[in-house]
Amino acid sequence: MCGSTASIQHLDVEEARDYLLQATQLMCDAVAAYGGNVFRIDGDGVLVVFGAPLGQEDQAQRACLAAAEIQRRAAARSATGRPLVTRAGINSGEVIVWRDPGSNTDRVDGKSIHLAKRLQEFARPGTVVLSGATHRLLAGQVDDTPLGTHELRDVGKIALFELCGTAQHSAVDPLARRRQLGPLVGRQHALDTLAQVERQVRAGRLRVIGLRGEAGIGKSRVASEYAQALRDAGFRDHWVCGRAYTTHLPYAVIAELLHTLMGVPDTDPAHQRDAVRAIVAGWPADRRLHWAAAADLLDIGEHDASLDAMPPAQRLRNIVETVVALAVERAAEAPLLIVIDDIYLADRESLRLLESLARRVEHHRVLLCATYRQDFVHRWGSAPWFSEHWIGPLESGDMVDLAHALLGADARLGPVVDALVERADGNPFFLEQMAMTLVDDGTLVGAPGDYHLGAAGAEVRLPASIAAVIGARVDRLPAAAQGALEAAAIVARPITGPVVGAMLGMPADEAELCLAAAQSSGLLVAQPPADPGAFQRFEFRHALVQDAVMATLTRPRRKALHRAAFDALARHFADQLAEQAAVLAHHAYDGEAWAQAAGFALRAMARAIACSAYRDALRLFTQGLDASRRIDDTTGRLASELSLRMKVLGAQLPLGQTDDIVTNLERAEAITQELGDTRRQAGVLLQLAVVLWISGSYRHGLEVASRAADTAATAGSPSVRMAAMQARLLLHHALGLYDQVVFIARQIEREFGNDQGMRQIMPGWAVVANVNLRTFLADVLWRMGRLDEAQASCDEAYRELASQDHAFSRVLVDFVQAEVWMAQDRHADALLLLRSTLISCQSNDLTSMLPPVLAILAGCMAVCGQPAEAVTLLEDAIEGKLPDTGGRYNAYYFPKYLAIALARANRLDEAVVAAQQARAAAANFEQAGHEADALVILAEIEADAGHLREAHAHFDAALSLVRSRGIVALERRCETGLERTAVLEHHLAHTDHFHGSDDGE
Repeated sequence: MCGSTASIQHLDVEEARDYLLQATQLMCDAVAAYGGNVFRIDGDGVLVVFGAPLGQEDQAQRACLAAAEIQRRAAARSATGRPLVTRAGINSGEVIVWRDPGSNTDRVDGKSIHLAKRLQEFARPGTVVLSGATHRLLAGQVDDTPLGTHELRDVGKIALFELCGTAQHSAVDPLARRRQLGPLVGRQHALDTLAQVERQVRAGRLRVIGLRGEAGIGKSRVASEYAQALRDAGFRDHWVCGRAYTTHLPYAVIAELLHTLMGVPDTDPAHQRDAVRAIVAGWPADRRLHWAAAADLLDIGEHDASLDAMPPAQRLRNIVETVVALAVERAAEAPLLIVIDDIYLADRESLRLLESLARRVEHHRVLLCATYRQDFVHRWGSAPWFSEHWIGPLESGDMVDLAHALLGADARLGPVVDALVERADGNPFFLEQMAMTLVDDGTLVGAPGDYHLGAAGAEVRLPASIAAVIGARVDRLPAAAQGALEAAAIVARPITGPVVGAMLGMPADEAELCLAAAQSSGLLVAQPPADPGAFQRFEFRHALVQDAVMATLTRPRRKALHRAAFDALARHFADQLAEQAAVLAHHAYDGEAWAQAAGFALRAMARAIACSAYRDALRLFTQGLDASRRIDDTTGRLASELSLRMKVLGAQLPLGQTDDIVTNLERAEAITQELGDTRRQAGVLLQLAVVLWISGSYRHGLEVASRAADTAATAGSPSVRMAAMQARLLLHHALGLYDQVVFIARQIEREFGNDQGMRQIMPGWAVVANVNLRTFLADVLWRMGRLDEAQASCDEAYRELASQDHAFSRVLVDFVQAEVWMAQDRHADALLLLRSTLISCQSNDLTSMLPPVLAILAGCMAVCGQPAEAVTLLEDAIEGKLPDTGGRYNAYYFPKYLAIALARANRLDEAVVAAQQARAAAANFEQAGHEADALVILAEIEADAGHLREAHAHFDAALSLVRSRGIVALERRCETGLERTAVLEHHLAHTDHFHGSDDGE
């Protein structure tokens, strides 16, 4: 807040100096009353900050109340002498506070400060101008008037508001303002439980209800809704609030309770005094005996000199008697509900008096409802008339409903809603505030309940309102506990005394005590130790608490804590480094330990690929690559980069990222040449061979695979040699050289069958070596008519996966198993398997396997009597360019199975075109086996369409091809097709001859 006096006119120098001193002192006194900090006095102006250097949850409201108090005092001063007119500007946002070593005083700066100054310059004398940020934080807690959008120097156009009246808080339901944000959802059970006490209160029995929960969880919302229900049922309700800026004022909450029980209108102080005098004039004489102490408490300007000699205990009794008498009187008129919202913020004297009040009205129709946070301690626990209710986080479905109520039903808001629900973690206040932050930054445009996306890509940030709530609680902790909380925010998990102590260089038991202090403040929660005598584990009560703590850390402090976390966790998990590799890579990277960051990123990538978490592996690759580039040692830098580039291929292959793979391999080959590393050069050549297989360059791939095998033999690397042989197996399979596939497979079995490497994922590949071998062997065996051997090979692959389940490998086996069953006319079994395989592709992000699995699934559906559905599935996939992902095989699979589905749907002309496309695609890539398959399908469709001459020619071409490749399964279909075609041709010729003779007669 920036404030200043109005211009001084017609004063000499001494008078002006005295005037300014008095004016600035008036402003400073008013600010101090509400906990503000004066950072600078410039002539007739003051710079005040609330919520820094120590956080305050209600900093915006404090600033407005302080500004209103300045206006009130200035007006009172003007009435008694020389006029004093002030103006102020209030803005809310982040500021930078630091200690000036020269003067040993705190300094403050930031964009928010400069904007407040511009607002003060804009304000008219006698007014207070608020920024839109402050207006949103207040959410109706004070009255203000829109001033529209104005251009401010060095700022631009912003919405402005003017503070109205005195801005003093109202005694009406303080939750009315919160209903502007969204509906109450997910609390019906809590309301139903609370409703059960109504009958007891009506019978003349006191009930005290405590609503406990974390900040923003909805305690006050529940109390407000409950009060409304009781109000509708005939109760008379009175609301008071504990406020952080009045905790130092004795009986502040009781004074507010007296006002509401007396029915004093919420007007300016002068009118309130008149109203109080009028009310007291109608009281009975016995109540007036206690009135002096209460009148002094209400500060209505009628101080009784006898109070000065009255002992404190007697003054307390007098105030209690007044409050009790008023409560009993109201309860006699109607059942009485008193709500003390945020009672944990009440001053100590008010708390003691409220505890006494409850016992004094035990036999009256009084219901006392108090809301407080989880760490609040009260003295009602053992009383028979007390019950406490925990208000916990909302369920995910309720949070989604709340988000839609706030934002609207636009389907494009789905990702925003998901992000809000995830980050808010069941806290409705957090969700509402983050949603309003998205409105502020332009991510959401529109009106409440009807927003749509504006700016794209904006991040869901921690709003200042939430940061203030959390920051205020952090600042109340001792310095050691704050340090432990900062370490906990960095390490995130596990938060234990030994880990935090190792980070901060303190004993583990001392660190646990510091964490326990943060737990007592409601910032952490403790989990029971796994074993008796073990250290406790702590967690942040809410993810946004961790975010708020992290946001306060400077870059050097954050770097130091991340490095300390890496060192501590590396020791803590010394026997689990592989499992914790991703976490260690993260801390090493942020701690700028570059070699360790790259090394653990590599280990984490291997683990992610083994679990089919390919996107995670890519993220780790990016992080590890950046870390490796920062390693000072040239050899170490190149070796680290090469390892990362080779490992990431195992993630890029199943995702079908061919272009990225080529880029990686080109860079990797350059590195191996620079390092003179023959062994790794062989690995790069091997991966290039696999890429050439994916891209359909099979003969070039065979050449490169042979070079890789020779280089591996020279370098003495049996694992690379085995992988090179597997690559040659794939390439021969693609070319339809099935006898060579069997030969190579048997050779691999002889040389590497008992090698442990056969049980693992091949370097840079996405499949288990033994599974890859068994799968491709099974695929050629069934084509060669050796169905029993093909099934045995599939069974062996499944047995391998029973001990190390791997999603990509399993999908590969499922695909071939379905082909084997379809060759055996077990189409129903194949269809069931393929449906689950498709789901696995989608859930595990297997981009390269999704297209062929979907294509064969559609073909199986067509054979099982669902041709129309199959055609739609394939045509939609083709329109969505799904065949473009993955390998070149998809150019064949989709037209092949589309031809089958169209033929089953009796759309024969279209089926012929699709079959021709399948043949052309196979021939283009020299896929002889697939070309033969496409020729047979084309011939069969041509025969069904009555194109016998074309059918005969296609069968002849296919038969020649399959006999050269030993494809027995297709050979039988060709022979059967030719026989059928010959019969049809003979029948047609006989029919033509008969009709010709008849015509001749």
